[in-house]
Amino acid sequence: MEKGSFFERYEKFFDTAWKKAVFLTGVLTGYILDFQQREKGSAPFLKKLKGLKMRKEDVEGLLPEIKSKLMQYKIESERTNRELERASKYFLEAGDWNATVDEINFVFTIGMSMYRRFIRGEDDDSEKQE
Repeated sequence: MEKGSFFERYEKFFDTAWKKAVFLTGVLTGYILDFQQREKGSAPFLKKLKGLKMRKEDVEGLLPEIKSKLMQYKIESERTNRELERASKYFLEAGDWNATVDEINFVFTIGMSMYRRFIRGEDDDSEKQE
């Protein structure tokens, strides 16, 4: 799945750069949490998410933590690096953005829930719906 087309497909939702940045940060976080759960039997990175009541500064602070974990676990790939780069670019484009805690965590959680689509290249739309 071409990644640029995802944001275009949902352009009414992803109408600002901060939403794209927070979403992609959620994507990368979902990947790390899944890796930790599968390989270690627990997900200590979950503590960094503050019960999904993060503020702007908390989400922005996750980027270096994510990079560190990708390197520590040796799970960096072309896809993870591309998504990290894209998230960084969108944070730069967003500048001094404002959003409520609920808005931030809603967008972040959507990203966490959709990490397979971006990191593993799995496309949910092709799955059969019941």
